[in-house]
Amino acid sequence: MKAGLIGIVFFVWVSMLFGVWVTWKFVVPLQLPNPVLGGVAKVWLGAGLAALWLWIWRKIANTYFWQTIKKKKQDTVQACA
Repeated sequence: MKAGLIGIVFFVWVSMLFGVWVTWKFVVPLQLPNPVLGGVAKVWLGAGLAALWLWIWRKIANTYFWQTIKKKKQDTVQACA
């Protein structure tokens, strides 16, 4: 059980560092002919990366949660039998 939580925390930190690297390497230097459109594009790309990161994190956490619930339910049924 603790290994799963450690894995989630490890994934979150590694993916966050990767996201910062992607943002710094590709989003920040983005230049468009119109500076306003360039700024809007940077905000949208950054927000999109953040939303993707949160969505992946949510999927992993939900999977871990439901696997833990199923395991606890099986342990309870076996203990009662």
